[in-house]
Amino acid sequence: MGRAQQIVAVNRIFPDNDQRKERRVYYCRRCEAFHTTAQFKIPVQILKNLAANPYTPQSPEDYSRGQDRKRVWRWLRTDIGVIVSLRLFDYSLPGYGNDSKSDALAKILIDPLDYLHYLFLFLYNRRKERIKNRNIPQH
Repeated sequence: MGRAQQIVAVNRIFPDNDQRKERRVYYCRRCEAFHTTAQFKIPVQILKNLAANPYTPQSPEDYSRGQDRKRVWRWLRTDIGVIVSLRLFDYSLPGYGNDSKSDALAKILIDPLDYLHYLFLFLYNRRKERIKNRNIPQH
């Protein structure tokens, strides 16, 4: 972790392991990936960014359209500082919004911090699944 620059870290309980009561997730710019650890606290900067830069739609938006979803993603990326690809952002929405991207975006705008908790757990589980699949012996 040495030179990793912490951008975001939040408390989250990971239900995949009963022994693990709490882990925190942070984004490392050096390797451009999310990592888990128990050594970081929630950064005040993310909370300040969320308080100072709430998302304000410029006009009535239809979140089933890709262009309107991209505006919300751009807000999270540039104003809040959560750097995640548009593909992963879009891929995470159905699980957060009961299989509806529109519902997910409505929930994000109500409580963005809850979505960040969900996003980090989603990315953690994807990474864990990739590592597990990579270690399967080929016969």
